[in-house]
Amino acid sequence: MAGRAHMLALIITTASLLPTMGCRQEMHEPGTIFVADRNLVPDGAKSVAQGTGVLRYTPAVYGKIYVRDLVKQKTLSFIVDKRQEFVLDATAGTVSVNGDVTLMQLSPENSFELFFVPVKRDKPEPD
Repeated sequence: MAGRAHMLALIITTASLLPTMGCRQEMHEPGTIFVADRNLVPDGAKSVAQGTGVLRYTPAVYGKIYVRDLVKQKTLSFIVDKRQEFVLDATAGTVSVNGDVTLMQLSPENSFELFFVPVKRDKPEPD
């Protein structure tokens, strides 16, 4: 019986860790957060907003928005669909994609820069 309880505890622990482990891949569903290992923004990325407080961008095509904290020199990225509004609110500590809000640990006094890179989809974009 003790062996069965130990196995159940191991399964529950492993299952609870799976969402935090993640995988490093380039394609994600719209709004998915991708944490870059380094402070890299790809060549060809277009700077679309910079400053403190609230930054907004709505792309015309499917792609990836890179958020660079200019003080901490860290970069996050988010997949967005065309016409989905991306809003970074450093004061509130939130990022939203098309109204879906995610709490983030952002430093409200820091300056941020948004970059955008179009990404080719495997399937056709919806109209």
